Order: sequence, then C-alpha cells, then structure tokens
Amino acid sequence: MNPAIAQQASSRWRVPSEPLSLRSLIWRRYKRRVPALIGAAVLLGLVVVAILAPYVSGGRDPYVSDLKHTRSAPSAVHPLGTDALGRDVLSRLVYASRVSLSVGLVAVSIYLAIGLLLGIVAGYAGGVIDSMIMRTADIFLAFPSLMLIIAIVSVVGPSIYNVMVVLGLLGWPSVCRLVRASVLSLREQEFVLAASCVGVTDLRIALRHILPNVMAEVIVAGTFGMANAILMEAGLSFLGLGVQPPMASWGNMLIDAQSLTILESMPWLWVPPGVMIALSVLSINFAGDGLRDAMDPRSLVC
Repeated sequence: MNPAIAQQASSRWRVPSEPLSLRSLIWRRYKRRVPALIGAAVLLGLVVVAILAPYVSGGRDPYVSDLKHTRSAPSAVHPLGTDALGRDVLSRLVYASRVSLSVGLVAVSIYLAIGLLLGIVAGYAGGVIDSMIMRTADIFLAFPSLMLIIAIVSVVGPSIYNVMVVLGLLGWPSVCRLVRASVLSLREQEFVLAASCVGVTDLRIALRHILPNVMAEVIVAGTFGMANAILMEAGLSFLGLGVQPPMASWGNMLIDAQSLTILESMPWLWVPPGVMIALSVLSINFAGDGLRDAMDPRSLVC
C-alpha cells in the first residue's frame, strides 16, 4: 500500500486521545450545518437589534406623529418612509422586534414549563394521574388552536400580556406528550431502576436523572414553538386582537396592507414587517432543524 494512503487512512480512523464532551459533540455536529449556522446568526442579529433599538433606529421616536408627512416615501430623513400617522416606519419596525420576539419567548417559556412538569409527572407516575393529564391534553388538542385562541382573546381582551398568557396556556399539550413519551422510556432504564433500588426519592430521580435526559427534546420543541408563537401574534395583531396601537408589532404594522392602493403603490408600509416576520420564522426554523439533528442520539456523525 502507498505510504501516503496508509497514513491518511490511519489518521482518519485514529481514536482521539480525549473523548469529546456532550456539549462539544453537539457543537461539532451543529457547525457542520450551514443553514443552521446562518439561521442562528440571523436570529442573534435580530436579538441584538431588539436590545439596541434606540441606537439602530437612529434616535427616532416610533410614537411621534408628523401629520405633514403621512405615508411619505423613503427618504434620507425616513429611510423606510412614514405610515398613515406620519410615524417613522424604520423606528417602529425596530421597536416592534422587541414586542414580537418577547411574545414568542414568554409564551414558549410558559408552555414549556407547564408541558415539562405535566409530562414528567404523567410519564413517571402513570396510572390514574397519567390518564387524567393525557385526557386533558387530548381535550385541548381536539379544538382548532387558532379558533380557540381568537375566542379566548376576544373574551379576555386584546393586549400583549393576554396574548402571551393565552399562547402559553394553550401550547403545552404537544410538549407534554413529547416529554411523557421520553419519560416512559427512561423510567425503565438501568440507571433509574438502580437509583430507585438504593432508596432515592421520586422527586430526586425526576430532577437529577430524568429531567436532564429530556431537556434536549424540550429545547428543540421550544425553538419551533417560538416561531409558531411569533406567527400567531402577528396574525392576532393583524386581526386587531393582539398588540394594540400605539405599541408597534410586526403584525399590527401589516394592518395597512388591507388596502389595494397601499399594496400597489406604498410597499414600504407592508413589505418591511412582512420580511421581518418571514426572516425571523425562517431563521428560528433553520436553527431548530440544526439543533434537532445535532442532538439526535441516533446520529453517527461525530
């Protein structure tokens, strides 16, 4: 055999001197997925824009109206033009990123916490408790989510806080079922049975042995849930049931797009928020896809 080929083959199959940690292995798999890296970078950029909104908007106030320059085209003073009340579209777009991203983050945090807790309890306790929790989840899943959200928001009143709470309280069943399925498998594993045999309490087993092993699936579910929550908020705000003016969100900025005249001749009023919604959802989905593949224990790529 050619010495160069033999050396290349031996280096390819050489066992590393130190085993990689789980975090290092996940990052090594994740960084090989270019769309996931691009999505994570775009999402990080959106978060930075939301945090530094006063500086990114150039100091323009998103709530100040200039009735002399309503629906004006983009210019040096207003790079993305103004809306029907003469407010700067760029500043409203930047400040709206805070609202839309925070709605997604808070709503997902609420239903991940509920779904994680109920899923662990249902999967580990079993019996009547499991049946009660799962039948409750089935009842929630039996109704069309969008119709149910619209009905509840209409009753409690439209506001950013009500949207966060409603999305959070109605999104837990899918996470609960996912966690329960993992717990049913984990509770039969040797390390859980061994901990139970030596007298470890059920609470400690759930917190120290089961919870860390289901967090990967929960994190991945949270990334996709955040994208769905942003879309839900945009849809509710577009219908007038979400974030209320004068507070800006990408959804209520699209209200101006209901007019055919604006759609044809004033694209600066609806294209920027539409692009931001699509960009944020795509970036979160790409990042979530990469995270799911990187955390997949069945993956053989190291």
